Amino acid sequence: MFTEIHLIRQPNKAEIKKCRDRWTTGDGDRVQQEILGALKKDGTEEGLKKAVSRIEPKITDNHRDLKGIGIIEQELVYKEQSASFENMDLSFASMRNARFENIIFVNVNFTSADLFGCEFINCEFMFTNFYACYIEKTIFLNCDFIINNTITNCVFRESLFEKFFTPENFFFDCRFDEITSVSEPLEAPNREENTGSKLDKMALADIYKGIKQSYDEDDVTKKARDYFFRERQAITRYNTAGFLDRAIGFFVEAIAGYGVRPIRVFITTLLVFITYSAVFVHEFGFTRGMLVSAGAFCTFGANSQYINGVSPLIEIIYIFESFTGILMMALFVTVLVNLWFREK
Repeated sequence: MFTEIHLIRQPNKAEIKKCRDRWTTGDGDRVQQEILGALKKDGTEEGLKKAVSRIEPKITDNHRDLKGIGIIEQELVYKEQSASFENMDLSFASMRNARFENIIFVNVNFTSADLFGCEFINCEFMFTNFYACYIEKTIFLNCDFIINNTITNCVFRESLFEKFFTPENFFFDCRFDEITSVSEPLEAPNREENTGSKLDKMALADIYKGIKQSYDEDDVTKKARDYFFRERQAITRYNTAGFLDRAIGFFVEAIAGYGVRPIRVFITTLLVFITYSAVFVHEFGFTRGMLVSAGAFCTFGANSQYINGVSPLIEIIYIFESFTGILMMALFVTVLVNLWFREK
């Protein structure tokens, strides 16, 4: 369950203030610009390490300590596969209108970072953690979340995940607003060197569940229902072993959309009614046959006297239509109630 970020247990406030304030002094701003310049020149851990060792004064513990840094209107754009940000601690960082392209993030920590208007394009993530972050108007495009990445208890506003790959769910206890959009995960990574990784279809249900819960946390019910439907679809197709259980799953999907598609119940009800009506129209003619069928299906018994003396088969069909009508109407009402009044 999502926990409001201000209620999460935070590190020592004095430490947070120290991490952020060190970059706002005259020397701190100069060091910050030198570090960002070094990253643009050589986007590797070794290059950053060499640069930090030469920078004076020493305001960071080591080259990995970038806590509280500001990355404002920067373009960290590299030639394909040329940058690798490894073992960086970007906790409490403030990122505004920054562009990150062709970067491999390995073991990077984004705890309590603030991202606004950022773009991650053609990036790869491994062992990277976003925790308690506020992420607004940020785009993840053509990104591969390869292994052991987590996005936990983060707020997303007007953000986008498009053409991304992940072999497993990485959304945990997040909150998505109405504008935030998450596309279908790709079956294979964007980067050619990662083509050994493939989407495990058995993980799809868990991926959709993480997205559904994220929309639920912000009461975005329409999108939450859509991802609930996809979750149930994936369970039926890839996580159900027995033939009978799978057949039941497909049946429930077809006639009721797992309880969130009332139009399917309505169409099924109409088709069932037409099928029964065809029998009675053939027996009594169109007008009388339709009235007899409607009387049976809706259980108000219109023109039921006409089935007296007919063949036993017609009488049995009339009885079965009555039971079917009760079941279909009850199912329709149940799905509507589930759709309109279900608890969050």
